[in-house]
Amino acid sequence: MTAGESAAREAERQGALAQAHRQAAEVAARKANSYAIAAVTEKQTAALLSCLESQGFYLLEDRRWPGSRHAQVDLIVIGPSGVFIVDTKAWSHVQIADRRLYRDQADVTDEVSTLVDLAEHTIAVLAEVGLPAGEVRIVLAMAGYDRLDQIIDGDIRVLGQKQLLSAIRQYGQRLSKEQVDLVVNRAESLFEPVAPPAPITPLVPEPVLTMPAQPTLFTVEEISKALLEPVLAKPIEAWMSFLHPQQARLVRRSFPGPSRTHAAPRPRGG
Repeated sequence: MTAGESAAREAERQGALAQAHRQAAEVAARKANSYAIAAVTEKQTAALLSCLESQGFYLLEDRRWPGSRHAQVDLIVIGPSGVFIVDTKAWSHVQIADRRLYRDQADVTDEVSTLVDLAEHTIAVLAEVGLPAGEVRIVLAMAGYDRLDQIIDGDIRVLGQKQLLSAIRQYGQRLSKEQVDLVVNRAESLFEPVAPPAPITPLVPEPVLTMPAQPTLFTVEEISKALLEPVLAKPIEAWMSFLHPQQARLVRRSFPGPSRTHAAPRPRGG
């Protein structure tokens, strides 16, 4: 390695590492902002519905999505009016047309369609305790919207966040206290509490730099010939006391017991 090359390589490595950290920081900052907004709006939804607890309702907050390692359910409301899977969204420029949900002109219906699969799985499990399928409903609570109440594909009801409380009450008395208790017990085992987040680990791996190709100045044969030529040019007396590298390896080799070496005489210069 030539003078200054190691420093140049380290400078390149540190520069690549700094760039990777900047990119990771930007991604983490966007995620942090998204989660911060979600935290506020989800707390608002829970606070709006907290008065239902005095009316025989249960609020299961921050629950794991059954069968998923990372997905979670914002809120599950269980009470006399039935079971409501509530997902709060802090989306701007929301529109609904032909039972499709749009955000900033982009069709995002498929982004929430997984809630339909969750509802179907919930219906199947809660049927074991006698809950009719029609008593499980999906609700999207749109933060910042006051007058919004429409149905999109999958029978997902999209409501303004502040309309959520009155909408749940509209379903009236559909389940008895005994039925509610059975459903809550089964739902608590189906939707486990979300575990605390894992400790943060370094997001940026050590950058891998490609080693520059080193020019080959001499072959092994050329180097060997260059070393032997000065010796072979000397008088025979000096040459006879010289060991060829292959001979030197044999002489210095250790053997576990007696050994014998056979070699034919080699003419000088041959």
